[in-house]
Amino acid sequence: MSAPYTPNSYPYWPSTYDSSTGGGDSVPVGTIINFALGTPPTGYLNCDGSAVSRFVYDNLFAVIGTTYGAGDGASQSVSSWILSGSTLTLNFTPTYTNQYLNIGDTFSFGNGTVFYNNVVVTSSSTSQVVGTIPGTGSGNGTVGTAIKLNATTFNLPNAGGLTIRGYNGSSFNTAGKGGADSWALIPENIASHAHGTFQPGGTSLSSGSGNKSGDPNTAGPNTTAVIYDASGNVKTASGANGTPFSLVNAYLVLNYCIKY
Repeated sequence: MSAPYTPNSYPYWPSTYDSSTGGGDSVPVGTIINFALGTPPTGYLNCDGSAVSRFVYDNLFAVIGTTYGAGDGASQSVSSWILSGSTLTLNFTPTYTNQYLNIGDTFSFGNGTVFYNNVVVTSSSTSQVVGTIPGTGSGNGTVGTAIKLNATTFNLPNAGGLTIRGYNGSSFNTAGKGGADSWALIPENIASHAHGTFQPGGTSLSSGSGNKSGDPNTAGPNTTAVIYDASGNVKTASGANGTPFSLVNAYLVLNYCIKY
């Protein structure tokens, strides 16, 4: 078989193969491929975590939904809230920032005790959102979550800089993430072990010989041992965390792209 691989040279290639797109419509929506360039081929989007339109990419949204992120429908935490009559005010500062709620949007708000639905935004900034609830009420609090109900975007998978692990339905589930590129050893990572010690004057304390230190909390002539290195520094203190080292295997970078 010689490249390029086409239906003539490879009989199992999809019947709608189009060499300009690398596959054709027979490739299932949601399929992820590797591509040699940073720009995806026609019919694909880069798996870079971007928020894209639920309407423009409706076929893809129908397949993956909000599995990899709800886009502008993601929940937003607030620092405080006040309800007076039909006016609900959400304050995001100093801890949070309003990213998604704009004038005319509808949202829900709750904190585990109260819940208001179909709130219409009448004023919006990054620090505060004011909306009108159906009906009236009163109350205030310091925690809560707002979710935009008329969301327009969803997130693509983000494979940038990551290796891929196979789904097994238990410890490795779709959209799950984990691991790290580097790690620093801490004392708890080191297996239990022993070091030989020496009495002042250089006499070795081998097993079963010499005068060994005992528990300083018990009666007796024993004293707590202090170990020094050749420069006179105390070495019995706990060790410090190590310097991070790389866990990355040798690699070749390719672009992950998802069919829409």
